[in-house]
Amino acid sequence: MKGFLIVDKPQGITSFDVVAQARRALNVRKIGHLGTLDPLATGVLVLAIGEGTKLIEYLMGADKEYEATLEFGKISDTYDSEGKITKTDAPVPTSDEIEAALPQFRGEIQQIPPAFSALKINGQRAYDLARRGEKVELKPRTVYIHDLTLVAPDQLHIHCSSGTYIRSIIHDLGQTLGCGAIMTALRRTHVGQFMLNKAIDITKTSPENLISLEEIVSSWPPVKVNKDEMIALQQGQKVHIGTSSSGAPLQPPHTDTIFAVFYNDTLVSLAELNSGFLTPVKNFMVK
Repeated sequence: MKGFLIVDKPQGITSFDVVAQARRALNVRKIGHLGTLDPLATGVLVLAIGEGTKLIEYLMGADKEYEATLEFGKISDTYDSEGKITKTDAPVPTSDEIEAALPQFRGEIQQIPPAFSALKINGQRAYDLARRGEKVELKPRTVYIHDLTLVAPDQLHIHCSSGTYIRSIIHDLGQTLGCGAIMTALRRTHVGQFMLNKAIDITKTSPENLISLEEIVSSWPPVKVNKDEMIALQQGQKVHIGTSSSGAPLQPPHTDTIFAVFYNDTLVSLAELNSGFLTPVKNFMVK
């Protein structure tokens, strides 16, 4: 069994709970994901099943989109409603004041992740250190915010690069406005090509809902090979294939292009193209 599953993660459970449920439902041990969601968050959680895990590294860096609900006038050690909350005396900002503060959070920004995060410090999770009351110092990281829009007085739409912490955006916005702010709800609507309208309830997990590997790589530059070429690639050998199926010279669009290699419309390999030779990077089991 192989493919991808788009799950609409419910609130109150961890992403690893979802993975465990999928393992039981599909009777498959090998399952990966394209980024976890906190228990508070809901929405798109993409699971890679079986040999689908071989594609994770090519999909993990995809942009993400969120709908975030926040509350002004409070601060939290976790930057959300599940932490230790302190109220502030500052007035709640108006929509115009919020709008005026948003531009500084768009584009390329430096962001410090929350102390209560899964990032590792000397081999230990930051949230483990924070829970023990130890000092957590995380370095700023560069992220890119493509869109940050106030869609309601207490709701933001965010389109951002992978690795962005929405809790940090909300916390930093509250600090900028001088009143504090915490995240009270978060819904992920997109992870790259995976959309919420294609997501299933975790209770409906079944092989019929799997997205094939062929569909996942349908936008990648393709190469079709014959049986002998497929066997050679599966054995780790280079294959000369200097022209496309139409007879035109085969050229990679970019130097780092990975080609999806098909035999009889089945994905059999991922390969690099150099001087007319395909070099296998990853192979997939073929019956």
